[in-house]
Amino acid sequence: MAIFKRIQYLKRKAVICYQLNDCLKPYLLGLSKNFTQIPLQHILPIRSGYAIRIYQMLLSDLKQNKNEVTRTLIELQDVLCVPKSMYAWIDFKRNVLEPSLKEINATTDIIASYRTKKRTQKITQIVFEICYKDLQKRKDQAKDKEQQRIQIEVIKPLTELKDKTLAYPTDPLDENAIIALVYRGMHEVKEVKGKLQVVLTLEEANNPRQTQPLTISNANQIEKLKAMHGSYKKKFFTQNASKILKNKDGKGSVYIQQIQENLKKRNEEEQPKPTPNTKAMAMIEKIKKCNAADLFSNNTQEDPPNQ
Repeated sequence: MAIFKRIQYLKRKAVICYQLNDCLKPYLLGLSKNFTQIPLQHILPIRSGYAIRIYQMLLSDLKQNKNEVTRTLIELQDVLCVPKSMYAWIDFKRNVLEPSLKEINATTDIIASYRTKKRTQKITQIVFEICYKDLQKRKDQAKDKEQQRIQIEVIKPLTELKDKTLAYPTDPLDENAIIALVYRGMHEVKEVKGKLQVVLTLEEANNPRQTQPLTISNANQIEKLKAMHGSYKKKFFTQNASKILKNKDGKGSVYIQQIQENLKKRNEEEQPKPTPNTKAMAMIEKIKKCNAADLFSNNTQEDPPNQ
């Protein structure tokens, strides 16, 4: 398959014009986004081809904010195209793994170490621990990891709680000491001692002008907020149900309809469902009653007058 669909040399301008083959565009364009760029100065001093390949894999993982990577021994040997004579762990360790890591640590911009995992007394996995040598790069990576964590653990799950009411406890010793707060989607990300926190702005349900801040920093606190929303639905709705039903001015009609539908559904579920046999028996009883009434009405006549 040709790389170029069209190619032309312009003599007067000393320019080459070309058009890539459409089938090969995905493999030739946008390589910087999908592939790891390796600094040439770091791999030129490396003599071992195994070390270059291992460095390439570890650098790719490190740029994805991974400081610990697990590879199976078979997978690693297959990627490195190790000959069968080095399949045994002792030979692979002595001739491939340790010399490669020694070169990587000496010549490149990363530091790598490893530990092994066994299964039935046999080494099956290798866990690599990697980091940048440069202190500033390590700090930048830590910030990226923290931003990624706060986005996944806190900010993204918060979208499920938008416009939801929370039963927020005001006294830890009193279960009934609760205030209804609403999250309208307003939050701010702050950094405290290298850790990111999300400060929510919660409105009081009965007085939206009154707001309260709430700091969230991990997924466990998000689960607590979801539990507060469930507690509000359970406690506040149950307490106000009777008042809403007695309301005569038309307020709360949506809740009235919902409560009535729930009661109707519950009554239908509690009533025994008629079976074909019970239906037939009911029809027979009805027919008997009708026949008896007709028979009684047909055989009742007025007594003849006394003569």
